[in-house]
This record gives sequence, C-alpha cells and structure tokens, in this order.
Amino acid sequence: MIRKILSLIAILYLPFDTAFSQEFQAYPTTLPGFQAGGTSWGDFDKDGDLDLVINGILGSGTPVTKVYRNQNGEFQEMGANLPSLYGGSVAWGDYDNDNDLDLLLSGTDYYGEGATLLYRNDNGSFHSVPVPFCGVSLGEAAWLDYNNDGFLDVIVTGDTLYNAPVTRLYKNNGDGSFSYIPSPFFPSINSFVAIGDYNNDGNQDILVAGYSDSFFLTRLYRNDNGTFVDSGIAFDSVAYGDGIFTDYDKDGDPDLFFIGANNQVQYIIRQYRNDGNGIFIQVPNNMKGEWGGEISAADFNNDGYPDLGVTGSLCCGDALTRLYKNNGDGTFDTLPMNFPPMANSQICFGDFDNDGDADFILTGYPAGDTIPARTYLYRNMSRNAPLTPNTPPNAPDGLTSEVDGQKVIFHWDHAQDDLTPSLALTYNIRVGLSPATMERLAPYSNPADGFVKVYDVGNVGQDTSWTLLGLPTGEYYWSVQALDHSSAASVFAPAETFSVGNAGTQEIASGEGLVRITPNPVGSTMKITAGKSCQNAHFFLCNLNGKRILSGKLDGTSAILDTQNLAPGIYFLVLTKDNNILKIKVVKE
Repeated sequence: MIRKILSLIAILYLPFDTAFSQEFQAYPTTLPGFQAGGTSWGDFDKDGDLDLVINGILGSGTPVTKVYRNQNGEFQEMGANLPSLYGGSVAWGDYDNDNDLDLLLSGTDYYGEGATLLYRNDNGSFHSVPVPFCGVSLGEAAWLDYNNDGFLDVIVTGDTLYNAPVTRLYKNNGDGSFSYIPSPFFPSINSFVAIGDYNNDGNQDILVAGYSDSFFLTRLYRNDNGTFVDSGIAFDSVAYGDGIFTDYDKDGDPDLFFIGANNQVQYIIRQYRNDGNGIFIQVPNNMKGEWGGEISAADFNNDGYPDLGVTGSLCCGDALTRLYKNNGDGTFDTLPMNFPPMANSQICFGDFDNDGDADFILTGYPAGDTIPARTYLYRNMSRNAPLTPNTPPNAPDGLTSEVDGQKVIFHWDHAQDDLTPSLALTYNIRVGLSPATMERLAPYSNPADGFVKVYDVGNVGQDTSWTLLGLPTGEYYWSVQALDHSSAASVFAPAETFSVGNAGTQEIASGEGLVRITPNPVGSTMKITAGKSCQNAHFFLCNLNGKRILSGKLDGTSAILDTQNLAPGIYFLVLTKDNNILKIKVVKE
C-alpha cells in the first residue's frame, strides 16, 4: 500500500558491511501523503505488475480510499469511487474465484461510523456487494478459507459503535453471499488478526489480539476442521499493534511476530519460535518495540530467509521505522539506513518494478514534522549490489489426488529452490472446470505464467497436502505452484484431473499379489512390491487425517522406504497411476 510524497525524495544509502550490502533508494512519486489507514499491493488489472489500494487520512485531514494503477512505475489514480475510510484495513482477495482481485475494506467512514465493505472486481471496475458484515473501525477485516471449501471467508474485528467490540466470522456460501458463523473469538477493539496454519494440519488458524473488557488480550484459536477452539498457548497480551506468521527459521512451520502495547503500557515486539506440537518459545531479540503501526515480512536481500520491516510509535511522540535482516541463526540485525520515523503508519513489501527483489511503501504521520501525512516509496537496489539474484523455485512434482465422496485430498512433492529450503516454501493451488480456470479454488496468481498478483505466501501455506470439501459432481482440473519468501514463484505444474461423483477415478482391481507390503506391521524399513498394472506408479504414505508423511515413485514394480522415524500408528499407502488409485492399510507398532 502506498502513501504518496508531495515532492521528490532524496536517495538514501548506507552499506551494511563488506559481507552484506543492501541499498534502498527513495523513489520519486506523486502519491499523496496518507496516515491512519491500510495499504495493499495487488495486480487488480492483470497487466503483470503490482498496483495499490490505500485508505486513510490525507494531509488535508480528509479521509479517502484510492486505487492506483501501476504504469511502468508511475502510479495513476483510477477513479474507483470507493467510500472514504480511515482507521481500518484494505485487503485484496478473489472471493468469487473468477481470476481477478476483489476488495475488502474496513474503517471509520465520513460520519464517524464503522464500516466493512466488499467490492467485486469486474474487469478492473469495482462494484459494491451487499454483505452482512459488521461495520468496524479501529481493527481490521481479513480473508481466510476456514472450512476448506475453496471460497474465501471473512473475519472482522474492531469497534462497531462507541466501544462496542466484536470479532466475527463470516462464511462465503459460494454463491456471492455470506453468512455469520458463531465462533468463540473474544470481542476486541484496537485489534488485529493473523492467519496461519501453525500446527500444519491443513486448517487455517487465527490469532486475535486487542483490547477487551478492560484488558489487552492475545489468543491463538486452533481450527479443528472448521470449528475453532482456544489453543491455550500463552503469549504476551497486546493491543494497538499488528502481527504476522512467517517461518523465519525455515524449519517448515510458521513462527509468530507481533508489535503493540501491553497491559503495563510498554511498547513491545515479540518473536515466538514454533517448535511444533503446540509449543511456541519466546526468543529474545534486539528489535525495538513499537505500537500503532505495522510489521511486514519479505526476503529483501534474497538469501532465502524472511526479513522484517517495522514501523510505528514510541513513547512521548517519537516514532521509528526500521528494517531488520534475518541472519539465519534466529537473530536479526538492524539495517543501518535512516528511514523516516512515522506514527499511525503502515509498511508493506512488494516488487512494484518486477526486478526480483522486495521494494516497500511507507505511510504515516511523520514524527517531528509539520506535514501531517506522508507517503514514501522505496526501491530495492539489490540487483545493483553483490547479492545473489533471486531465482524462482521449480514447479512441484508428484501431484496426486484422492477422492472420497465430495472430499478431495491433494498431494504433491516438495519443490526445490536454490536458496530457500524445501520445507520453507509455500504453495498456491488452483482447482477449476478447465485446465486454466479456478472456479473452485483460486490462487493469488496468474494460471498462465504463475505471476503472483498479491505479495504474500501461497494460499495453502507450507503444506504439501490440502483438503477441499463440498465439491459437486463433475470433472475437475488442478495444479500447484511454489513460492519463496520474496514471492518469486514457479510456473504451475502440468494440470492433473480428478472426478467427483461419476466415472474417472476408479480403484485398481484387487487381486492376489497386486501389491504387497513387507513386513506389515513395518519396522525400520518397508518394502513395496507391486504387479505390472502398478509399474512406475506414484505412491505416498499418509496418516488417518490425510497428511502425507512419505512419497515417491516405484522403481519399476518395487520400492523400499525408510520408516525408522515413523511414529507408531495406522497409515494408508496410496498408489496412483493413469487416474486410478489403490489404498493399502499399513501399521507401525
């Protein structure tokens, strides 16, 4: 999201050290100054570069919501005629799965009332959609697919009217309408949400933080197949802040960062390492605590590790904007560049010039400045520094699908990248009625070339399996692409097909000696021996929840798997070939 500068900006540059050189240049722009709003990058016009949506208060004191089209690095207002909002959020998302980005807006309107609004993108023109969303200010509205039906749902948190806090979930019914879903989230104002699958079970979980009933609270809610329960995991309580899930240590599960004010009126930044099994460890860091701003993540130096950008207020009218380099050992160093200190501020990464590195926009109220709102756009000049160029990951391989009634479980192998470990890559899935469409599950990317239309993680996170529910009878096409921490993305893998409710996917005829597992129960190794009808078949071993544990391809008619570290329990070996499937029960004692 971008706030504009009223005059040209001087170039800022400071080197890191001889081992690391990072340069950002202030980029001349005619964007007006914004504060107290939201910003988001997204290619709404599908022309292959990132555009902007911004809401907030201009320097004149007037609230506005503007969409800016990226025309070769110049940002031109498109005249979208959106309602003027401030103190809220903006978010791109394809709620109707038609391959263009729609807009979710929240904030305080011209009359001082909270608003949460949805605008449908029809070929670059935005149209209001009637929705039952509770209008909020001093909070945000965010997208997620909590019930894995392929349609984006909405969560809303904030103040409805004069200290009447809410946090509410709305289900996308798949026909353009939404329904309120009762949920256990605590009502909150001056609040934020963070979405991520912290336990890697294929369901999106929700962190809610904010002010409720005279206290600041932070709660992580676990998604148990569409039902949310309080995880009971302890975090520091904050309000007036922001938070994100990102896998900073590249171990395959999302970690957590947030900023804000705590109950002792201290301004904090917290770093929590996700060690799996519901365990988050608070990690000490040298980063400066802030509030009333934003924290954002991107691999701005292309070393494979997500770095951080943080902006917001300090004590006593001061403010701070900093970038933090991820050292790869769990620590972060401050990038020694003097970015403008901004209050009521936003920082958002996005590669607006398509040169393969993360640029960013900064908006807010400049501390100690007589101008009430500014917008700065910073261009990442790493391509001119001795840094490793960022190359996209390879497209995933080993795509298989398993149909059970109206439920389909997708599986694929980890993709490979030159810098980002396979476990740390994220993925976009698309599911549609033809090889190039996405009527049932839409990614934030172009199916033809893989261009990422929203600078974010993939729509299914780091999982290499995903469940899609409620599919009607029909023939479907699906594919998947891989993304690194700079949103460099592979092309989509060649599309695969599956059928629901009719002919298409059939179980391979059983027969003596068709497939044999030895031993079973298995020990430290497991041998698969198959008949000729399964020659060179793909296979995977999954648990009872459909989570893929091991995968591969038969070498002719056999394979040997290392199962020494396989936990005791019941599993299924699934073999697929020529759109046929065979399941075999496997026991590990």
